[in-house]
Amino acid sequence: MTAPTTAADHNPDPAVVEYARRVLVDRAGNTVAEAVDGLPDTYQFIRDTRIRTQRATVTIGRYDTVDAVHAVALFAGTDDAAVVAATLDAERQQAERKSKAAQDDDDAKELRRRKARKNADRVEAAELYGDVAEVEVQIGDAATTPTEVTDSFLVESLWSYTRPQVLLYAKAKIGKSTLAHNVIAALLSGNRLFGRYRVETPAGRIGLIDTEMTPEHLRNEFGTEWPEIVANNERLATWSLGRKGAARQFDVTDPEVRQKWVDRLRTANVEVLIVDCLGPLLRTAGVSENEDAARFMEHIREVCDRAGVKAHLIVDHASSKQGNEGNGPRGDSKKQDTADALWKFSKNRDTGLFHLHVEGRDGEHTVDLERDVDSYRFRKVFYLDDPDYAREKDAHELFPVVRAAISDSPAVLSQTELRDAVGERLKRRADPPGRDRVRQAIISLTVQGCLSESRGERGAKLYALTGTEPVKPSKPVQRYDDGSFGGAPVPE
Repeated sequence: MTAPTTAADHNPDPAVVEYARRVLVDRAGNTVAEAVDGLPDTYQFIRDTRIRTQRATVTIGRYDTVDAVHAVALFAGTDDAAVVAATLDAERQQAERKSKAAQDDDDAKELRRRKARKNADRVEAAELYGDVAEVEVQIGDAATTPTEVTDSFLVESLWSYTRPQVLLYAKAKIGKSTLAHNVIAALLSGNRLFGRYRVETPAGRIGLIDTEMTPEHLRNEFGTEWPEIVANNERLATWSLGRKGAARQFDVTDPEVRQKWVDRLRTANVEVLIVDCLGPLLRTAGVSENEDAARFMEHIREVCDRAGVKAHLIVDHASSKQGNEGNGPRGDSKKQDTADALWKFSKNRDTGLFHLHVEGRDGEHTVDLERDVDSYRFRKVFYLDDPDYAREKDAHELFPVVRAAISDSPAVLSQTELRDAVGERLKRRADPPGRDRVRQAIISLTVQGCLSESRGERGAKLYALTGTEPVKPSKPVQRYDDGSFGGAPVPE
């Protein structure tokens, strides 16, 4: 087959012709570009430079084969279209072989990367968790006999020693650090958190690793706003990493850095640790907030476990997506799986009230808070229709009767016996509480630490006095007339 001598001698698909012309022009460079005012001129120029332009023919293969052959023959000036077709096929096959070889190489690299990551994960897991004990089978009584488990709360109903890692998150500038400082003040002083929740004062120190405040800023806030922290400052240890670049000193992805912090926390006798805030630590350590933040939290847990820290709270930012706190903490969703409890902190812009929603393996609990306008302190808001308020009001009012019933009994009382003894003493009242209200009051007194609970025969709950007085709920408030949750409180 003899190739046509001009573009008009053969009429291949115009799109193919134009594409071939453009590819050849692009491959040849500016010199060809200056001679492409018309198709015949381009054809003549390419005929004169066909050795250079034939290298571009393989790119035409994406079009229909017949039109591609004709277009290549036309522009390359080849006398035998079959030769062009054979060359085109050979170059296409070569390109496919190269592509497959490149893909095989990429697959091999990916396989090696995954194996390396798996090996690294094994080493890291060994560092984090140590030797794993053998799995024991439980059969018969061993599988069903109850085991006494003491669930000791660091903060009543909110933070348990058996669930030590808490992740507190909220959107920017809402008061996350202030809330954390409220927790520190309560743990140091023994005062009830938010004026309501009993705390267990740790025997060791409270530690604070702060990545956002300079040492001067932190000292000024504690020294001027928190007299209860000042009064107990011998039991407080702080590390301020707020200066530029200082947060990289807490890069716990590095085993040597982890060991340094284990030594620091152990030397300072830290029993409870607050880490405020996670974001700067991730950035300075070069850790992806979207992929590896949960792993970083596991490293913090390891440091605390090895240093003898019994519980730790990590402050973090909420998701910046639409919905903010409702989407959980920012970045890696595995953070929520890693933490033992989540504290979601938010503010109602309309009412000015704050809401702390605690969610974890111990259940859920929501606390409505208001902030003192003259201080950094948050206080729990009691609503008149809140079941918690009714239980705590009954617990406070019935405690003298409960105390007398236990003190006058020659034997330890079970829950049923205590409930009946209290009911017997109250039956002469004009409006005595029912059995369920008495039972709920006993439960509330137990949660508040006013009563201790042990197990008797057949698992019966037995109660004794501890010497702790119950909380007296603050004056309750009502909601809006429409009953909407979190409505602006007004006096009763």
